Amino acid sequence: MKRYRSVLITGANGGIGSAFARLLAPFMESMLITGRNLQALQKLAGEIKSPVSNNIHIEIADLTKQEDVNQLAVLAGEKKIDLFINNAGFGHFNHFLATSTKETIDMLQVNVLAATQLLHVLLPGMIERATAGKRAGVICVASMAGFMPLPYFSAYAASKNYLHALVLGLQQELCQQPIDLLSLCPGLVETAFIAKANMPRKLLKWAANPEVIAQTAMQKLGKHHQYTYGFGNQVAIMAGHLLPPEMKRKLLYYYCKKWLLPKNST
Repeated sequence: MKRYRSVLITGANGGIGSAFARLLAPFMESMLITGRNLQALQKLAGEIKSPVSNNIHIEIADLTKQEDVNQLAVLAGEKKIDLFINNAGFGHFNHFLATSTKETIDMLQVNVLAATQLLHVLLPGMIERATAGKRAGVICVASMAGFMPLPYFSAYAASKNYLHALVLGLQQELCQQPIDLLSLCPGLVETAFIAKANMPRKLLKWAANPEVIAQTAMQKLGKHHQYTYGFGNQVAIMAGHLLPPEMKRKLLYYYCKKWLLPKNST
């Protein structure tokens, strides 16, 4: 981790994003943390006790808004970041038609368009600065959901499939450049995502610790191009690849409808 000097972390309000911030702070010369919750970001910055404590820049950014994405891209370029943690993202677990068009479009703006724009704008500078003998790095937090068509989470799963494919494609395109990219695909994590996505709280007992996720991701960056956290999750994905597509969709439909869909949904 000492090879990086300046990091941008989106979605740093809590969960995996704040875990990355706490983990990386002792090794960074500067940090740019972003999110929509100013109070949470200020609390995080106050908790970080390290040499970088006086060089943490908080940027309130609502990535559903194009002007905020544009401003963040400019600021990150000025900070000369060499590590980008693309963690911002959200989803809605419900019938596709019961979710408003605005909610779905906002989700795609954050999960797909904002992530793509930031990568497109920031990668050239990151690569150029890395040619001095160091490497740049990118971790995009995708999801296990991106490996499968997921009923009641269809648009979210599709957005994470896009992000996963984008990172793997870029890694191959840029394989001769001094930059490492990782698609991080955790399963359930102990974050506010579960509640915000309208998923049952009982899932928390199977959720992974975000601090462990962040630490593992940094260990894998530069060694792997994709990583799914947890042996059980890895087995589930492999099993999914072996099932006939129609059978896989039906099993996922049954599981999601019986165990995950809110009881007040029809």
